[in-house]
Amino acid sequence: MASVRQQAELVFDSNNYSYLAPTSVCADTTIVRQLTAAYAAAGVTYTLTCGASASAWAAAAPLKGGGAFCVDSTGAAKTTQGVGSTAYTAVSGAATAALTTATTDYDCN
Repeated sequence: MASVRQQAELVFDSNNYSYLAPTSVCADTTIVRQLTAAYAAAGVTYTLTCGASASAWAAAAPLKGGGAFCVDSTGAAKTTQGVGSTAYTAVSGAATAALTTATTDYDCN
């Protein structure tokens, strides 16, 4: 997932300092391949868990032992909610998930 953050910054630079256009970070083939690999490592079929705006983005993937790992444009790379120690319960779809809404959440919870 750390490589997703690095690739997102390359996309940002090549997009004239935008995470969204002309190519969304979430549609970048390298990032999609990286997220697909993270899902495969957890034994789960990939579904889009990446959200981007012009100025921010976030992506999450499940962990093999449960929970999720989230990275975003603020530099976050974590498995817990907020600044606490409570582990994420899912990749998306809940208040305790890494991303509340998989495609419109631009920072890790």
